[in-house]
Amino acid sequence: MEAVLKLTGSGKRGAVAGFRPMRGARWLVASLLLVGGGVALAASADPPQWTWDPTFTVFIGMKPESLRWVAADGAVARNDLDPKSPVAGTLAKGTLVRLLNDDPPKYKGYCYVQILGLTHYPYPDGWIACSDLSAEKVESTQTQKVDPATRWVVGSAVNLRVAPDANAEVSGLLALNSTVKLLRENAGGDYCEVQTASIASGFIACQYLASAPVNLLRLSQPESPEYDPERAFWIQPSLEKLGQYALFLVVQRAGITWKEAVEQVSGDAESDDFARANNEGPWPRNEALERMKAHLAKGQFGFAPGALADWVELKRIAAQAHSSNSDLGSQASGAEALFPSLGLYWWDRYDSGAPAYRPPRDAALVHALEFPTIKPSLFRDGKEIAPPELAAEALSGHFGIVYRQVIKPRPAKMDENDRPYGHGALYDMLSHTTLLTQPIQRVQLFRDGRLRSQTSFAQRTEPFQELVWSSGCEGDVIGFTFGDADARVWRAFGDGDGDNGFSFRKASFRRNPAGSLFAFYTATPLPRDQAKLTRSVTKMNHEATGFSSGAQFNFDLDDDGVPDLIVWEGTGRDNGYSINSPDTDEPWYRLVLVNIDGRWKVLGTDQFGYGCGC
Repeated sequence: MEAVLKLTGSGKRGAVAGFRPMRGARWLVASLLLVGGGVALAASADPPQWTWDPTFTVFIGMKPESLRWVAADGAVARNDLDPKSPVAGTLAKGTLVRLLNDDPPKYKGYCYVQILGLTHYPYPDGWIACSDLSAEKVESTQTQKVDPATRWVVGSAVNLRVAPDANAEVSGLLALNSTVKLLRENAGGDYCEVQTASIASGFIACQYLASAPVNLLRLSQPESPEYDPERAFWIQPSLEKLGQYALFLVVQRAGITWKEAVEQVSGDAESDDFARANNEGPWPRNEALERMKAHLAKGQFGFAPGALADWVELKRIAAQAHSSNSDLGSQASGAEALFPSLGLYWWDRYDSGAPAYRPPRDAALVHALEFPTIKPSLFRDGKEIAPPELAAEALSGHFGIVYRQVIKPRPAKMDENDRPYGHGALYDMLSHTTLLTQPIQRVQLFRDGRLRSQTSFAQRTEPFQELVWSSGCEGDVIGFTFGDADARVWRAFGDGDGDNGFSFRKASFRRNPAGSLFAFYTATPLPRDQAKLTRSVTKMNHEATGFSSGAQFNFDLDDDGVPDLIVWEGTGRDNGYSINSPDTDEPWYRLVLVNIDGRWKVLGTDQFGYGCGC
């Protein structure tokens, strides 16, 4: 067996390659490749002048029609599909980017792109407002007339206070590179009075203001003349930035170039200087790294995730796609907005044998589903409930609770079991634990109406590097992620000796108890531990929607006669490319809605994972 570097998440039934930004531990080793070598393209502070060589185009998989140019100076590239997500960097007017999707989907007005010309291939990616992009080439501008009072925030989640005092009330958080108007310098000493675009005037520590935006992409790229991983951390303190600095220390200790490090990690080099520098102690104490660890351990607020999708809006989009008689490509451009909310992979969304005019299955599914009209009930605000997949950082922003990231030191000696990269350790760090500083409630929802609440700090411990000594399928979840599955579904995993998937289901019980349907977080305990439950089953058009029937569970959590949650469980033939996918109809998909002040919102989805099929 050879060591395999996991660069993309496989998900429960495979991944849509190159679509979703990496999460969890994968970013760290992937960042070594992002900032390292590959195709030898010269880095430049200015956008490159491109000429289209057919061989070059085919080699890196680019098509001229996928190119866009940034049309405005200071355009913000974000890490995720949310205007509140962390800023990856700002882009100058004329920067060349590549759309990662055909007929680019506009999720909430954002496009997912690769940012070209900043470093070597493979290029960094991010989300940028589609309105900031142009299909026509835009010339770079070096200067731009701005108001002399304009300042940029050079910090992450910087406090805006009601008075020039460190103990004054915080009226808001300002993201990296957000712009403010300077009203008064050194108001009350070390504070400056500013006016923001969306919040009333307030006070910010003057040290977090600058006369120009910061480009974190350049600060984080070793090939850039502006490369400074220590400064990048303090501008936007995060586990990712700490890991990038630690990678810098390992490469520096190995005495090799980034390109050589990439070749060694990917197995393309005979030497193993990187592995030795990372694995063989003692590791010299680095004071800058220690200060970073201490800062993360003190805690900070995370950015809140985006608002939950509104079911009425999804119905509108689905109706538009369903009523269209144009070709599939035109329909998909509108129906793509359904994709993030319903979480169906492309092989579930489309039927290869369907007529060209048929809309995607998720559009047909939303069009077919009808849920009861409701009035306000238990949850009056989206901040009162959160989806189960959110980690501590996102839950921090959602509930307004500080979260901490604690680093576990690496032992002086470890049994490496012949693994070249030390069980995921990086420099002198073994693992990181992320957790909230105040408890919330994790509620398990059962198909008989039971509600099991447990105090949770959303604690999660992970290694720094996700280098696996196995196939790329390691880590796949077999079963539902947030609930138990009907016994029928496990038959696909039978061993032929009467096991009927019992061993796999037993492993699933360690994540979710028998009979559970879904899970969610709340800020406070629920009023009851048993919901009033009504259940119904309806037949579906399998050819159009991908499901032959659906079971609907309506949960009234506070017994006021108004449903607070709906779990819709779809039964059909799973289209995932897995050796375990059954050829019979099984209940494999769940859609969960929550009543927020009288409107249905999509709380989340869950799918039965059959393995990645490797």
